[in-house]
Amino acid sequence: MYRIAYAATTLPAFCRLHAHQDPQEGVTGIAKDRDAPAIVGDASLAYLIHIQTKDGDRPEDKQWEWVVHAFGEQGPELAEQLAATVRAWDRQVRAEENDQHADPSLTVYPTGTPDHLLPAGDTLDKACSRLVFRWPGRGGHLPALARRTDMMAATAGDS
Repeated sequence: MYRIAYAATTLPAFCRLHAHQDPQEGVTGIAKDRDAPAIVGDASLAYLIHIQTKDGDRPEDKQWEWVVHAFGEQGPELAEQLAATVRAWDRQVRAEENDQHADPSLTVYPTGTPDHLLPAGDTLDKACSRLVFRWPGRGGHLPALARRTDMMAATAGDS
């Protein structure tokens, strides 16, 4: 649950991708009537799913792997940003040792509260409120999404 909240509050183009078909019938690999965390760019998309890599009779015998799928010109950059977010959550927020784990702090402000009156943190604007999350171990922000104009400028500079 926190992994999704972390992505939703730290990725500027976060959304949820919902599947209406069985994974075998569609192209996403998302279970029917389920959704997956995703980010979007200019005509591009990256989303995160998990697949079972090892079965077993006991839960501890089963293994799962997170996989990022991407489409479009910015797909590789979006996929790396989504993967970097999952790695940051795993390494900086979710502690290996349960006694080191800390929940994020959440402060709720009314809609319309100016940015300069909000505490430092990741802000999620909702219809009736502004939520400010402060994640343990998060020092700074993840790199911004690549924009088509940024990529074109970089390409033009290489020639």
